[in-house]
Amino acid sequence: MSSQNLAVKRFTHDWLIRFVELHPIETYFDNYLLGSARYGPEQSPFDKISPYFSNLLQRYMPDIINPCNVQFKENDLFLKPNIEDDDEAEQFPFPPGNGKAVVIMKAMLFEDTNAGTLTKYIERRVFCIDSDNTACYNSSFTPGELVYLTKHTKNGLSLYKCTLTEPVSFSAIWPLIKGLDSIELIVKNLDIDEGTKQALLYMPCEVRASSFTIYSSSVKEDVIMAFVECFLNSPKFPQLFEWGMHPELRDIDFQPIGQEIKRRMKASGYVWDKHDGENMNAYISGDYGGNALIVRSADKVFHVLSFPRF
Repeated sequence: MSSQNLAVKRFTHDWLIRFVELHPIETYFDNYLLGSARYGPEQSPFDKISPYFSNLLQRYMPDIINPCNVQFKENDLFLKPNIEDDDEAEQFPFPPGNGKAVVIMKAMLFEDTNAGTLTKYIERRVFCIDSDNTACYNSSFTPGELVYLTKHTKNGLSLYKCTLTEPVSFSAIWPLIKGLDSIELIVKNLDIDEGTKQALLYMPCEVRASSFTIYSSSVKEDVIMAFVECFLNSPKFPQLFEWGMHPELRDIDFQPIGQEIKRRMKASGYVWDKHDGENMNAYISGDYGGNALIVRSADKVFHVLSFPRF
């Protein structure tokens, strides 16, 4: 066999290995049919191509799993493998025993998680992706981990009482999250920077949020109004837009900004709710450590209030 043919064969072999390592994961999981939440070489449609291809799948295909529950707590990852299993979630083996990459497709929960924990698993080739909803409570993240979460969350992202190890510009993450349906950013070290207004007003047609909450140390009227303008120019104004202040800023008066929002939304064709928001569906928790400005809308009807109330 010529050297040219050998080179082509080697190139094809390496390409197929890479293809298997990037095995398609848009897969319908049925825990009852599979008996587990694992999708491996035996379930791959490529397993039937040839024995050669089957061997590649066994050696290089990542373990794709869809457990019942995924939770990061403190420094570790815990999984509950089976929906029918009443046992508590178990700590994920670290590193995985077979040396393969692991792809976990499930909503992610972070509770009291330390910064660097997600990075630790990524470095060992354990990847959490395609999370419908990512919920984080009392947890810390590096800037890189925050970016990872925004890129691998499809529907809702909640950062509640979380902390970033370093300041991150809002304008840097807005393009990554503006297509989400639900956004909650109660997180320290998220900086409403100078580029925020420009980022908000760039292609607001891509915004899909039905609920948007952010707590900040900024109360600049032009910045808050930039959010309002962004939502007014999006396909649909969120049912809930909440701008909260951190507890150390309890004395902020939101009334002037609230009146400006009321004026601007009326000018855009929205109608003030004559029931003072009593019939609005958007849920208000009322659990505010500081002041909060809240705008609720339903179709073209809206209401603005603040805590403490106007």
